[in-house]
Amino acid sequence: MENTLENKAKFFALYWGLEFTGSDHYGEYMPDTWSEFPKYVDKQYLILKPLSSISDEDAIEVAKIMTFHDGKGLIIERKKNGEIEMYDRYNDEPHFLNTLFFVPDPFEIFSRDDNRNWFQYDAERISEACDYLRSKGYALKWLDKSVEDQLSDGWIKLKED
Repeated sequence: MENTLENKAKFFALYWGLEFTGSDHYGEYMPDTWSEFPKYVDKQYLILKPLSSISDEDAIEVAKIMTFHDGKGLIIERKKNGEIEMYDRYNDEPHFLNTLFFVPDPFEIFSRDDNRNWFQYDAERISEACDYLRSKGYALKWLDKSVEDQLSDGWIKLKED
């Protein structure tokens, strides 16, 4: 995907209402029409959180969106590589049965069911999870533009923990 103002504006629209900065006239006006919006974002960048820093509360909400768990009694185990495993505290084999695997880079969500079969979630739930994560200010890939591309193009900056 080309690094154009129109593409940048479309990307910014996904994060409407979140923190952004970069312009000398930050906050002076908001454009009334789409045709003005690409010029408005020219010198702006979004300030987003890396997905690897997802809060427990947001991880639980993702589990609910996936209809994996209602959140009560959910154990969240963070791995050194940034991956998260979530399972019920009553699950006696957490790495084999009923475990939700959350991989931040590249973003994936999958689980193992009671029969030890891998389960990939449908596009609607993944899309809903992405919408939720974006609404909370997490950086995600957009179309073919990776988070690294967004950083190098100056569209985003990541918040430090």
